[in-house]
Amino acid sequence: MLNIGIKETWNDGYDYYCFHDVDKLPQLPYPLYEYSKNVVHLATAIEHHNFNIGYKKYLGGVLLMNREHIKKTNGFSNRYWGWGCEDDDMYVRIISEKIKIVRPNHFQKGKYFETNYRYQWIQKRKPIHKHQMFELNRNKILLKHSILKYSKYKIYKNDGLSNLNYSILYKNKSQDYSYFLIKTLI
Repeated sequence: MLNIGIKETWNDGYDYYCFHDVDKLPQLPYPLYEYSKNVVHLATAIEHHNFNIGYKKYLGGVLLMNREHIKKTNGFSNRYWGWGCEDDDMYVRIISEKIKIVRPNHFQKGKYFETNYRYQWIQKRKPIHKHQMFELNRNKILLKHSILKYSKYKIYKNDGLSNLNYSILYKNKSQDYSYFLIKTLI
């Protein structure tokens, strides 16, 4: 989905793109969502990580990239669907291309609260034993991490914007937003 957003707005003249998880809400003082010659990882203090970065290679939540970064990394991988690992894969792409990542001081400009949409969705589902949930998540994570380990071999040169395949069913572009109904063609 991220690549489709890039591709559909590429010719609109934007200098940079902000990839923002919908469940991340900035806390005052607001972070600076502005152009940078570096990749900027804004979400450096996330509520569920006790307002810390989580782990050294964490690049999720809110990420700013300019057009040159996107070209060099070939956008995001098309191999991850649903939640997880796409940001870890992007970290490998950025580091492989020797692009600098900057992070604001999270106590000043990188603090984000989280909405609980993900947890509400889980609560509405049929009750499941904790052990079963762990096994389902573990298997999903293992699969995604097995894909992720090949990113370091620069397979990303052929996985991303260059091999994106989709069709647009409906498009509505306005001054304030763009809405696309798409069908992925895997």
